[in-house]
Amino acid sequence: MSSPAATLAYLKAAQIGEQGARLRLLSFPSTTPASLARLVSQVCEKLQDKILALARRGSSPDVERLLVFISIYLVDQVAPVLRFIEGATSENTPANLVLPLEKIGQALLPDSKFIVRRQWRYNYRVVELRETLESALQGLLSSKEREAIFGPPSERLFAISFPSFERDSALLHVNFAHEIGHPIEERFLKEEADRASLVDVEIRRDIEQELPRASSVDRALKVGEAKSYRRVAIQEIISDTLSAHVFGPSCLFALYEVGALSRSMDVVSRDLHPPWRYRLRQMLSVLEELGFIDKEQSTLKSWPQEVPTNVLQAKPKIDVWLQDLRAVVSQQTDLIEIEKEVQVRCAYRSVQKAIPSIRGFASRNVTTPYTPRLFGEEVPGLLDRIYMQLPPNQIEYTHRRVCPVRLASILASGWIYKIAELTSFNKENPEEYVTRMRGLNRLILKAIELSAVKADYDLAFARVKNGPSEQR
Repeated sequence: MSSPAATLAYLKAAQIGEQGARLRLLSFPSTTPASLARLVSQVCEKLQDKILALARRGSSPDVERLLVFISIYLVDQVAPVLRFIEGATSENTPANLVLPLEKIGQALLPDSKFIVRRQWRYNYRVVELRETLESALQGLLSSKEREAIFGPPSERLFAISFPSFERDSALLHVNFAHEIGHPIEERFLKEEADRASLVDVEIRRDIEQELPRASSVDRALKVGEAKSYRRVAIQEIISDTLSAHVFGPSCLFALYEVGALSRSMDVVSRDLHPPWRYRLRQMLSVLEELGFIDKEQSTLKSWPQEVPTNVLQAKPKIDVWLQDLRAVVSQQTDLIEIEKEVQVRCAYRSVQKAIPSIRGFASRNVTTPYTPRLFGEEVPGLLDRIYMQLPPNQIEYTHRRVCPVRLASILASGWIYKIAELTSFNKENPEEYVTRMRGLNRLILKAIELSAVKADYDLAFARVKNGPSEQR
């Protein structure tokens, strides 16, 4: 007979593995969630074999400890992954958007796979799943066994979560680019590690100057806190900057909308995130530097003169929005809050010095950035299609030349329409606003789907067309 610890561990492995197998049968917008479900089942099968092998060795304190460890690992590490798979079904996600987002992620992180899934908390976040699952198995399975389950060590797996009730809010999902940026920021921090001692010296010197009479212990605590504030601020600013290179002005529009839901635009959050006003100021500065926004006038650049009347009338409304935002970030209330605590102000002095390095890093790590030229060529025509209640999925140069457009341009046209036409609801008929927003999001999601289909068709057609000539 097996011991109670072996029986319990085997049962948990069987239950979790069966659940993974059932989830694999669901409909997903990409292959990654089903692959993860298969991985969970494989982990459980391997552990069942391990449990049987341990049970045959007979009872001993070491064996019992291993069996208890396996049970805890299954419950604490493996079982929670099932919720990521369940939340990634076609029904639970903006299915049309998932594959384009995965392609962006894989372009930025070539050895990575992504799962897009819903969560009930109101925020976007990214977590690494492979390392979580694999690291605890190092003492149980050989490297060969682990590689048979997880693949080559270089491959990584990330889950990007979004607020569940925002599933169809296509415009807000430009925030995915920010989350994809978080794994990339590790490169910057590694590059910076070579001069980490210099950063430490600068922060320590600033703390000592600010607190000359404090004890060495108190100063050391403040230095540690300042380094934590600095690290989180750097992480957020890198991800914001990377997202600006991927999606252009849409990131600014989305950042402002999410920030408007915060309790304060000016304070550093409990999890050490920079003030929203600080992040908006940095994002605006990046877009000015990239050439999307005129710094002097706070207006959109790269906007052609000859456009349809509706499109022509939309631009002044966007320019007013940008000028209002300029007024928001011109206020110094966030900087006043930062100055209140010594460890925070020393951290942000160091952050400001790192801004040029961050922007250079972002430009090097986005190989196919979205540019003002593409924005000017594609967005006005797409915006005109939205005014005609058509999906903004293509540019029709002639009846013979129809070109699919970038995801960034589709989202930008939607944001500009929203800001120009859907900034507030009619008090007499508020439901009309909700209906129009739903309609806009449907147009954007349909455009993303159609544009992807057209791009795939053109690629396949080119292969067929060029095939015979290549064979000759």
